[in-house]
Amino acid sequence: MDDTGAFMTKNSEQLDKESRGSGTKAIDARQVIEEAILKGDFDAGEKLNEATLAASIGVSRGTIREALRSLASLGVIEIIPNRGAFVRKLRLSDVLESYDIRAELFAYAARTVTNRLTPRMTEELKAVMAAMQAASDAEDSHAYHRENLRFHAMLFEMSNNRKASEIYHSLVREIAIYRANMIYNRAVTLNSQEEHQRLLEAIFTGDEARAGKLARDHIMGGKTRFVNYFKYVD
Repeated sequence: MDDTGAFMTKNSEQLDKESRGSGTKAIDARQVIEEAILKGDFDAGEKLNEATLAASIGVSRGTIREALRSLASLGVIEIIPNRGAFVRKLRLSDVLESYDIRAELFAYAARTVTNRLTPRMTEELKAVMAAMQAASDAEDSHAYHRENLRFHAMLFEMSNNRKASEIYHSLVREIAIYRANMIYNRAVTLNSQEEHQRLLEAIFTGDEARAGKLARDHIMGGKTRFVNYFKYVD
């Protein structure tokens, strides 16, 4: 990207509080940098400049180094000795394995939510579906991507399995930079939204087996679209 620091201008104010300890500041800095990476503000393989990040966020380089180490432990970036920190660049085989595992985890989440659905969950799922539909109607691919992530996260939250959620979101982080930069055309978002609608219908009607199958198929469909995109960027 052309300007490493421009993306954080709006976020730096929240970190400029003298009362915060270095540990808290490092966590905040990590969140700002991670959000920028997941939004696609950095390219895969791009070097992260400590000095520029520190100046943009308004913290010390030591705080940035701590934040980068944390991101490396999450698999978002990699730190190469004597070279610095780089946004992680994946191999196609990594992506394929990630999608296969995510498909099974998402199927599990859908089946679990089907069995423990409450009226409140139903309303929350309907609300996020409406937000996705609004983004699709407006042909706002970034908003649709954001609401799509929220929908998936919501199902895992409702499944009430912390470990499954942690593993799933770790895998999502690994490929998020590529997904953020993918071109979502009208046909893709319409197809995705139809898949979401069928999945929710299965959940709302208590069809556990169908919900699991539709959830798995949804992720595997995303895998196919991703592979078609990936061959042009790697």
